[in-house]
This record gives sequence, structure tokens and C-alpha cells, in this order.
Amino acid sequence: MEDNKNISRQENAQENMSSENNDLGQERSETVKEVIKDIENETYTTNNSMSLLEELELYVGPKKEVYYSTRFEDIIDSESKIGWNWPALFVPVLWMAYRKMYIESGILLVVSTALGLLTKKIGFLHVISLIITFLVPATANWLYFRHAKKDIEAISSRGEERKSEIIAKGGTSVAAVFVFLIISIVISGVELMNNQELMNIIGKM
Repeated sequence: MEDNKNISRQENAQENMSSENNDLGQERSETVKEVIKDIENETYTTNNSMSLLEELELYVGPKKEVYYSTRFEDIIDSESKIGWNWPALFVPVLWMAYRKMYIESGILLVVSTALGLLTKKIGFLHVISLIITFLVPATANWLYFRHAKKDIEAISSRGEERKSEIIAKGGTSVAAVFVFLIISIVISGVELMNNQELMNIIGKM
């Protein structure tokens, strides 16, 4: 009995040590991540007069600077891609166009149009369409962060010239909203005409 107790104690001690080692390992991992992040921020600030977050705020523009600054800071700290953006839920294509994400806006428009046409023939695509509807606003802030960061990193100039280039590349575009709005209306009109022709054919049958 005494031997069994000793064995049990040894096993418990080993389990406790293993648990402590795991906790210690996780703490070290988190510390290393924080140190790396601090070094990256210091290096970025050394190479440029402003930090990445400050440049992102400049890129966004004064109207939504505080709103996106908070979200971008969360993305940098947590490395999470998930958030929420209401405009991206209701008018995702136009929101992307407004934020000068032209490629992303074009891709989403093409995908949405294709799904709209194909779901009439392939029913289960409604599920994919629904997933995209909620996936876009859930990742919109991260997509915008990635887009802005890429634009900023492409700028090689420094000082006031760099600030001017960031402001010029960033901001918003009302003209792009109208362009994509017209394209969307034209596509919707074509779809409606096709549907009407189909209804006429069915009616004659």
C-alpha cells in the first residue's frame, strides 16, 4: 500500500511539473511574441518618422481616423482577422470602392454576379452566397488593414513627402462609388431582362 501511495505521489508530482512546464512554455512564447512585436514597431519607427499605426491613421483620413485606428490596433495586437463592419454588410462592393479597394470590389462584384446567376440552376449555391454575405463584413476591417499596409509599405519616400503620398494613396473615392454603382445597376438590369425573357418563354409554353 505504501508503495502504491509513493507511486501515486510521484505521478502527481510529474503531472504538476508537466503542467507547470506547459504554462511556463506558453508564458515564454507570449513574451517572445511581444518582444518581436516591440522590435518590429521600433524598427518601423526608426526607418520612418511615424509608427505604422500613425501612418494607417493618415491613410484612412480624418473622418474615420479614430474608428479604424481602434480596429487596426486590435488587429496588430491580437493578429485576429475577425471583426465587424456594418457598411460592408449592407453595401460591400460600394464600401470597398469608397475605400479605394478597387481590385477587391471588382472581385466581389464578379463573384456576387456569378453566384446570382448560378443559384437559379444550382440551388445549394445559396448557402455559399449567404456565407460570403457574412464573411465579408466579418473580415472587412482586416481586409482594409492589409490593403492599407500594403499601399504604405510600397512608399519608399520619407518625411513630408511620405506623408503626402500616404494621404494621396489613402482616403476615399466618391467617384469610384458612382462607377461601381452604375456597373451594378447595369448588371441588375441585364439580369432582370434575362429573367423577363425567360418568363415570357415559359408563358408561351
